[in-house]
Parts: sequence; C-alpha cells; structure tokens
Amino acid sequence: MYQPPLYYFIAASTLSFCKLSIDDPGSVFVLRALGATFGIAQCVLVFLSLRLLLPARTALAGLLLAAFLPMHLYLIHYVTNELLTATLATLTVYLCLRLLRNETTRAGQFVWAGLALGATMLTKATGILLLPIVIAAICARRIQTRAPFAIWLRSVGLLIATCLAVCGWYYARIWLKF
Repeated sequence: MYQPPLYYFIAASTLSFCKLSIDDPGSVFVLRALGATFGIAQCVLVFLSLRLLLPARTALAGLLLAAFLPMHLYLIHYVTNELLTATLATLTVYLCLRLLRNETTRAGQFVWAGLALGATMLTKATGILLLPIVIAAICARRIQTRAPFAIWLRSVGLLIATCLAVCGWYYARIWLKF
C-alpha cells in the first residue's frame, strides 16, 4: 500500500471495462497497450512543450530524440506506473510552460497545473520533486512581471490547494497509518 494508487486504479478500471481479470492471458496485452498509450501521450506532450520553446524543426528533432530514448522504448513494453508518472509530469511541465508564456493568466490555468501535478504525485511519490520546480518557476515569472503580491499568492495558493485536493488525502492517510 505504499505505492500511490492512480496507476493501479486506471489499470484495474481498464481491465474491468474489457471484462478481464488479472489471470486472463489478454490482460497483459491490455495493460501493455495502456502503457503504449501513455508512452505515445508523453511523446505528444514533449513535442507540444518543445513547440512552446523552440522552432518547429528543432521541436521535431527533440520529439524524435525523446521517442527513441532507450529507456522510453524499454518501459513501453512493461506493466509499470513509471510511464504514467512520466506522462503526467510532462503534462505538468507543459501546463507550467503555457502559464509562463502567457502575459495574462487565468485562475483555471493554475487549477489545471495543480490537477496535473496532483495526479503525478498520486501516481508515484517522486512526482513531488516537480512541486518546488513549478512553484519556483511561477514565482520567478511573477517577479519578472512585477505582479502584485496578492495575485502571486493567490496563483501559487490555488495551484497548491488544487494539488493537495487531488493527492493530499493519500499522503495524509499514509502519514496517519505509518
């Protein structure tokens, strides 16, 4: 029970939707297809993130590099929560980059980034490493744009509150249990 439950919930729901149990031979294929879906989604998110930072041709080269990294190709074939964690972390980075690129930000953007970050942390505990990076990037952008402190505090607070609403229950449960 020390592993965060999101991947296992998605995997069990997918098997249930396909009317398969873990003992069925087809369940391995379904779970591998789920991993491949996460791997493809991560490649798309890497490309979208690179498009925010680089010209189209360079972003395409970055996509090819990311898609053919040996570790990425290796993990796609296994039933593991690592790919979902990587995909959700890449989604968090993409949403953070979109936040940083916009001159005017809306509260919904911070909510979406908080949801992605919370889902990352609900998939694997190492997702917490993104939290200080995202907060530091948003703080640096607020300092650069000289936004009022109240707006900065509201933005970061909304992101953290959303993140805690998604995954806080799990970590509170683990804290209380152990």
